[in-house]
Amino acid sequence: MARMSVVMVMIAIVWAEPLLGLPSVTLSAQQGRTDSRINTRNGGTMMTRWGKNLDPDNVLPEYPRPLMIRQGEWLNLNGYWELEVLNRNVNGMTQAPPSQSQTFSILVPFPIESQLSGIGIHAESVIYRKRFRIPDNWPKNYRILLHFGAVDWETVVQVNGKNIGTHRGGYDAFSFDITDALLPDAEQTLVVAVTDPTERGPQPRGAQSTTKVRGQHTSVTGIWQTVWLEPVPEISIQRLQLTPDFDGKSVKLQVFGENLTENHIVKAELYDGEEVVTRGFGGTDGAMILRIPEKQFKPWSPETPQLYGIRIAILENNQIVDLVETYTGIRKIEVVPFPNGHATIYLNGKPYFQKGVTGHGMWPDGLYTAPAEEAMRSDLMTAKLCGFNTIRKTVKIEPQQWYYLCDTMGLLVWQEMPSGNNNQAESAAQFDTELETVVRQLDNHPSVVCWVVFQQGVGEHNPQFYAGKMQLLVPSRLLCISSGSDSQPFGNVFDRFMIPELQPPAPQSHQAQTIGRFGGIDLYVSDHSWSTGHWGYGEVNGSSELLAEFQRLTDAIVGYRNQFGVSVAVYHQLVDLEEETNGLVTYNREKIIVLPDEIKKQLEKLEYPEK
Repeated sequence: MARMSVVMVMIAIVWAEPLLGLPSVTLSAQQGRTDSRINTRNGGTMMTRWGKNLDPDNVLPEYPRPLMIRQGEWLNLNGYWELEVLNRNVNGMTQAPPSQSQTFSILVPFPIESQLSGIGIHAESVIYRKRFRIPDNWPKNYRILLHFGAVDWETVVQVNGKNIGTHRGGYDAFSFDITDALLPDAEQTLVVAVTDPTERGPQPRGAQSTTKVRGQHTSVTGIWQTVWLEPVPEISIQRLQLTPDFDGKSVKLQVFGENLTENHIVKAELYDGEEVVTRGFGGTDGAMILRIPEKQFKPWSPETPQLYGIRIAILENNQIVDLVETYTGIRKIEVVPFPNGHATIYLNGKPYFQKGVTGHGMWPDGLYTAPAEEAMRSDLMTAKLCGFNTIRKTVKIEPQQWYYLCDTMGLLVWQEMPSGNNNQAESAAQFDTELETVVRQLDNHPSVVCWVVFQQGVGEHNPQFYAGKMQLLVPSRLLCISSGSDSQPFGNVFDRFMIPELQPPAPQSHQAQTIGRFGGIDLYVSDHSWSTGHWGYGEVNGSSELLAEFQRLTDAIVGYRNQFGVSVAVYHQLVDLEEETNGLVTYNREKIIVLPDEIKKQLEKLEYPEK
């Protein structure tokens, strides 16, 4: 797995990179970063160093699907597109009269509200246009797939004037086969129409808001993850399902594909580095078990994030017709009784305290879209340096690259489902559809150990139904149905929010006791803040006061661990977010507020004593 080895080298560079005192870079007017259109919602011209150094001709160049890397060519469509901003909803592909629309150049995949897009305004309906050519060296008998990492929210696609398809969902990847719409040896025209009603619509939207609301952030519209083209053979692999078995020291593999028949054979090889550990053959209509010998079995954990590479081929008459690579980590997360009578979380057969921190995945210049993969990696490395072993992803689904980094770097992930209104049948049905889709898309990531369906009662409905549904979808993960609620009868996690003050948990015999939020300490750093208005929970005047408060809270949690069996505590939060200045790092990522070693020293007290 070449990509894995390259990333490990790059991680070493990030560890050594200083976070303080970075030089500023002036951007050219052509890049549009200081355009008068930019929405300066309370100081929204703040930039990260990655945004300042962004090359518009090389935007997010990394292969966007690390869990299924197909051998061969692919074409990244990120870069400048044409954008038409409409003053009304998109109705199919109907164009707006010139008096009702505006046309701009936009840098994809940054949402239109962001600075890095070059637009910086909010609109509910937009139309993107992009012209491209299919590379001459692509096989002529292959199908051409058009992939979108994510688009918020309803998407209608045309190629060369032909309707290709429609998609609803703001957080999941989707694809269309555009082969039959392509022109031979010619320039192709792609049109993407997007409508995003945000809080007015039926869709999950997380914490997005089109108005200034405390606890919510700037909304995003349109394309916000990589758009790319891929040539695939007629007989091809579409999806992989990997089910690691810690106790059985094995991985169950199931292949889903296009035009596969009983005459095709699946060949799989599992690697540790360059060494083949095991291989297997099977049909395309069932699962294959790859068993790992005892001496070569290496569990995945934050301390030792061992990943096995897997190469999967489809054979026809002993010839390879399609080949992809993936990876897996084998770990076991469970809730079990502890000697003190409380239910406790175990990782790989041992009690394991999850020292977590919340992360919204927001950027002052790109909003939902990180300006570079290196930027995402830097956030995660900062969390590791501070001693956290868990990231709680707050009401947002990240690009696959983010979870890939958690897999390779060793960070557990608590994944919150983006919330929605869910107050009518249409919105509840849309929530259910999008939940199932994103759960399946993240299912092969070993780092994802817990799903949170509803947060603080927002959009909560039919919790018993979702408990049963999620148990079927993610039986090998922790499950929190109603995070932050006083009553949580379903799921194996009872998750409380303890902001601004900690409170002794009520004993639970069948659910693990977790603290899903604590801290939120407000420290305003004027020269590194989004606006002059700010808020948090319990304002302090400097780093030493924040550290003292952090120490007081962690000391109390040690007592809760011993007395009530608390096995997870999540500090709020890693990075400031717009007016919310309660992060350990400023929103522009220029200043770590408390030395990581000091935070790490306090967090180490939460670990279970070795016996």
